[in-house]
Order: sequence, then C-alpha cells, then structure tokens
Amino acid sequence: MRIIFVSHNIFGINCLDEIIHRKGNVIAIFTVDDSSSMKISDYTSFERIAEENNILLYKIKKLSESDLLQIRNLKPDIIFVIGWSQLIPNELLNVPDKGCIGMHPTLLPRGRGRAPINWALIKGMEKTGLTMFYLSEGADTGDIIGQEEIQIALEDDAASLYEKVIVSGRHLISEFLPKLENEKAPRIKQDGKLATVWPKRNPDDGLIDWNKSPMEIYNWIRGLTHPYPGAFTFLRNKKVFILSSKYINKKVCAEPGTIIKISEDGLVVSAWEKGLLLTKIQPENKEIMSAMEFAEVYNIKVGDRFQNRFRILLEGQE
Repeated sequence: MRIIFVSHNIFGINCLDEIIHRKGNVIAIFTVDDSSSMKISDYTSFERIAEENNILLYKIKKLSESDLLQIRNLKPDIIFVIGWSQLIPNELLNVPDKGCIGMHPTLLPRGRGRAPINWALIKGMEKTGLTMFYLSEGADTGDIIGQEEIQIALEDDAASLYEKVIVSGRHLISEFLPKLENEKAPRIKQDGKLATVWPKRNPDDGLIDWNKSPMEIYNWIRGLTHPYPGAFTFLRNKKVFILSSKYINKKVCAEPGTIIKISEDGLVVSAWEKGLLLTKIQPENKEIMSAMEFAEVYNIKVGDRFQNRFRILLEGQE
C-alpha cells in the first residue's frame, strides 16, 4: 500500500513514526515550508525522518493545484492527513483508492472544529478522546474508523494531554493500519444529532479574566500553556504569560487579580472569593521563570495587581 503523509506538527510526526515502525510503505511526506513554520505552535521538522527512511519530502505553503497534480502522479493508495490546519481540497479526497484518513482529538461527533485539546481543559472535562476517521467535504464529519478514550486528570495541562493524544494516536495506527491495508477497517457514520462544534482560538483569546473563579482560571491557564501561546495578563501595563498554577481552596478577601502572598511556592493571587497559586511566569519576550524568581527580578510586592487589558484602557481614560 502506497502511503502519502501530510502533516506539520509533533502529533503528526509521531503517527508517521508509528506507520514506519509498522512497515507502512510511505512514499512521500508533504509538510509546510520554512516561511510558514513560525505560525504553528507545535511545529516540527520532518526533514530528519524523511532522510533516515529515504522518503520524498515536499515543503509547501498549502495544498495547491500543483501539489494535487504531484500527489496524483505519485499514485497513492491512501493519504494520511494528521495535524494539518488547512481543510483538504475536495479534489484530493478521491485521489487514493483507500481514502484520506485524519485524526481528531475528541470523541467525534462531539467537538468538531478547532483547538480540541485546549477546549477540553478549559471546560474542565474529565475525559476526551481521539478519533481516526475518513476525511470528507465537511470539517471532521467523515465516517469513523476507530476511537480511544483519554482520561483527563486535574493535574493535566496542554502539554501532558498532548502527550496522551500522541500515545492514543500510536495505538490507533497500530490497530487499524493493517485493517486499512486489507480493506477491513470499520466505517461508522457519525450521528449528526450528537454533533457539537468547538470554535477556533487565536493567541489574543488567552486574556485571563480575574473575576472568574479560581478553578475556571486554573483550567484556562493549563489549557493554554505550552506548546500553545499561553494564557496572559497585564502587570504595570506589561504583558505577562502565566504558564502554570495550582488551585487553592481557601477563601481570600481582596480585589480579583491582587497579589496577596509571595513565597518560594509562588504568588497567591485573588480571584472570585478564593485564591490561585501562580508557579511559572513568562514576561513577554523574556525567558520562563518561577513565580518567585519573577517577583524578585521585577520587584513585585504584595498588593500589586494583575489587570485585564480593558481595565488598563479604562484607567488610562480617567
């Protein structure tokens, strides 16, 4: 079976590695060119894996008409498209006899759309999953091949949940690659009545609202941390990224966003009636540091207050 693999991220390269490990005949890899890589938070290069396994590597901006022609000329039996932000052109879907295969980090039909790892954490879900499915004209609407549930621990963040998704991706490749080769893979239609769609997120959507409960803010922070751009706030009119925190189930009495304690453990900040311990912080365009180090370097004091951008604008008008 002649396989073409389309991807540009860490999840994709792990799935490709599993296909190669399972003796899949990968004839070509299509990935983004160097000019596009900086826009992808979890980008990884495919040059080394292509060179080590003697696989043709094509770097592209997006799947254009010339790329479609090249893919047709390669005569693939199947195309895996994993971790690719662009919707696949309809012309490509019918090129391989065995179809185009995708992966989506939810239990479809729930959670179609964008940023599934982020939203699962932001919403405080206790489980999510990974779905292998046939690509179709709609976004994440194709027939399901297989799924694996993924449990979400309270301590999980975007990085650890991403790793769980990678493990599930390898499991699904291992289980269903032979069935795809032998044309014995399941093809289960999605129930549109059960479908939900999760919205796209942009880096500017990460602003922390300190008026929310500590648990909501905790989920917000862990859902947006690396490898994604991160949750952020403002201190002294400077943008600051909060990369990790701990929930404190203890009542506090201070205006939301106020730093009420500084210790080696981090900064305790008030939210809606309770506090949150910030443990890792990154000032914009600076290195990541512990919250205690941040307080020392920037002379942070008890009583200083993290602000939302709209509050800064309002105060500037007063």
